[in-house]
Amino acid sequence: SEGLLSCILTISWFWLIGAVLLTKLPDFCHYVLGANTTVFALFLALFSIGIALGSLLVNKILNGHITLAWVPAAMLVFTWFTFDLYWAAGETKRQETLLTLTEFFTYINHWRIAIDLFLLGFSGGLFTVPLYTYMQIASPPDARARTIAANNIYNSLFMVIGTGMVMLLLHLNSSIRGVFLLFSILNGV
Repeated sequence: SEGLLSCILTISWFWLIGAVLLTKLPDFCHYVLGANTTVFALFLALFSIGIALGSLLVNKILNGHITLAWVPAAMLVFTWFTFDLYWAAGETKRQETLLTLTEFFTYINHWRIAIDLFLLGFSGGLFTVPLYTYMQIASPPDARARTIAANNIYNSLFMVIGTGMVMLLLHLNSSIRGVFLLFSILNGV
């Protein structure tokens, strides 16, 4: 059905954005923030914990009801924190050596970046759980496995497209921050 296809495309768009953010996060940490791999590892943990907590909260909020009412708001919040990540990173100053985890958090603006990443994950959890639930419930029982398989194929395709777009943007000399800004704008649209 048309609603089911829209749901699958929306989930796949989320995976495209997520793939772009997570594949550029190591470079973002190193080249933009001047931070070492422990900061990157913490960022991954914050993002993952955010997704888990957002998923748990939306389950509690919806209390077993199946509705997509929260999805647009969650995506707007996701868009805002992606934009704020771009904005906050513009206020960082590069050091001669890579910052350790302890050194990184001596700057107040770096706390903002960490909170942005956590809230990106959190809003992602709020966003995806209702969509996945709807996809499973809306698909006919005899076609449910095929629907989930189709969703996985679309997710993979969108992640490849996102990676290709990033490669093109970097080839055109876009900055990592610029990539984040562009995908924030596209997400808002």
